[in-house]
Amino acid sequence: MIIFLSEILNSIFKEETLVNKDLFNFLLNTLSWYDQVKSCNNFHLKFLIELSRFIGFYPNINNENDSFFNLESGSTSAIQSIGANISGNDLILFKEFLGTEFEDLNSMNTKNESRTRILNYIIDYYSLHLQMFKTPKSINVFAEIFK
Repeated sequence: MIIFLSEILNSIFKEETLVNKDLFNFLLNTLSWYDQVKSCNNFHLKFLIELSRFIGFYPNINNENDSFFNLESGSTSAIQSIGANISGNDLILFKEFLGTEFEDLNSMNTKNESRTRILNYIIDYYSLHLQMFKTPKSINVFAEIFK
């Protein structure tokens, strides 16, 4: 997982030019927390969602009852817009990740298939919002490990 996350961070830091103490503290605290827990299969998903807050495109949930999350606009809507959208059970799970603290991730009942779909949505989301972002090469290996 750390190799996968380091690839993501390497891609992001190519675009970050300013000193960002909040980002540094987030990385220090979350990675230290992860180092101390025995296991957390959902860590990477929550980490990537929360990381987006520090680099400027945290998901905007306009209305809890909206049925779609548009990856390009970064917000929810009642009607499906053009482009990639998260909907149905995947949107319910995505919203659950947004509302869950790191300490509560292990209590989430997430199936591997759902986890993989959410990860792919998040990677697509990053690709749409970061100009130099590249899909990590380790994502396929990572997906195999968590099957």
